[in-house]
Amino acid sequence: MITGQGPNETAAQVWVDVFICPSDFNRMTSRPWGQVNYRSCNGSSWSGRTGDGLFGQATQIRPADVSDGLSNTAAASERLRGHDDFERVDFASDQFRLAAPWTEATFRTWCDELTDAEAAALPSTPTSATLGLTWLEGNMSWTRYNHLLPPGRKTCVNGATWNGAAMTASSRHDGVVGLLLGDGSVRFVKYAVDPVVWKGLGTIAGSETISGDSY
Repeated sequence: MITGQGPNETAAQVWVDVFICPSDFNRMTSRPWGQVNYRSCNGSSWSGRTGDGLFGQATQIRPADVSDGLSNTAAASERLRGHDDFERVDFASDQFRLAAPWTEATFRTWCDELTDAEAAALPSTPTSATLGLTWLEGNMSWTRYNHLLPPGRKTCVNGATWNGAAMTASSRHDGVVGLLLGDGSVRFVKYAVDPVVWKGLGTIAGSETISGDSY
């Protein structure tokens, strides 16, 4: 909602074409903010604040910090934007929240194995359907993603906190997502990519050996 009081409201309403994937479409027509598909990589862990990727919310990464090599490190990928009706479940674009005494491993397994029926039964919140709402704020819901799970899997959050998130890449392409690497090159990566390879691409200093023909 526009209040006329926010110092960045004018800027937030600007649509920046380079942030939008032409294959996706606007389903948040009642909202005035400039939306975003292309998101920066937070890393491969479930942390929503200080990930092990190029663009954590509370990190400052220089090229010299990327010991894995910029050509082996994800900088950005894409994700479907959300929709106005948060009471309508969209398994491809919504996020599913469940607070629990998770570890990263148990959370990852739960989200990876979450069925459509189980996801639909979880409590819904307005933020579940507004992913990609604005490019202005650098949080996990709107402008970042991670490599905890491969592309095309469900997005999950540990309750009302970002201390635990699987913010997956997704697109309206045919089973692939665009991936921008740290050296500026672009690849299309299949949803069926090896999870170990995808996770390794998300880190800046994981010491993984990743062959260019493995994704």
